[in-house]
Amino acid sequence: MVNVAYLYPWDVVGDPSAPRRLADLGVEAVALAASYHSTRAATPYHPAHRVLDVPYPAFYLPIRPSSWSRLVPAAPTWTPADAYLQARDALKAVGLQVHAWTVLTHNSHLGAAHPDLVVRNAFGDAYPYALCPSHEDVIEYCENLVSEILNLGEPDGLILEACGPMGFGHTSVHEKTSGADWTPTDTDLLSLCFCTNCAPRYPSRQGPSSATP
Repeated sequence: MVNVAYLYPWDVVGDPSAPRRLADLGVEAVALAASYHSTRAATPYHPAHRVLDVPYPAFYLPIRPSSWSRLVPAAPTWTPADAYLQARDALKAVGLQVHAWTVLTHNSHLGAAHPDLVVRNAFGDAYPYALCPSHEDVIEYCENLVSEILNLGEPDGLILEACGPMGFGHTSVHEKTSGADWTPTDTDLLSLCFCTNCAPRYPSRQGPSSATP
């Protein structure tokens, strides 16, 4: 049995200590998101951010226009366009296998742009987060997605998710912050505002006192 950790490219890109930290925990392989839906993710160890809002589904490898047809995935703005490749190389440098974690039909960005291709319930209500795999355009998109990941990403394995029409309770944006094990105090502190208007209103940080008795 191989110990596999599920990661996003932004867990590794910008955090040089992440690959070694995972290896030291006994992780042998990483399921690294190559194509993923919108989410709000906790990043408790990342030096640049603690919470990352991912507003729309994205493809984390370079998007080659000639490789796509009607449906073309979106590139991220919150991490480099080749974030998967950067993270893959960093992980493999410490001896970890890298499997491509690939979300297929769960895509609110493409669903909103192509409402004729989304799942509809018995009453005709559309689920814009769910592409329906009965459409030829959706099948072709999934084939192109897998082909690009295999050719560009050269993963050690492939993990496919959302292969079908999904269900009513699946929804769009997924909350991925519970695994951070934040205490109620941590959550309260993360709820405070430190924008440019709010930050100056907090007491300034006081260093250790130099007074002598």
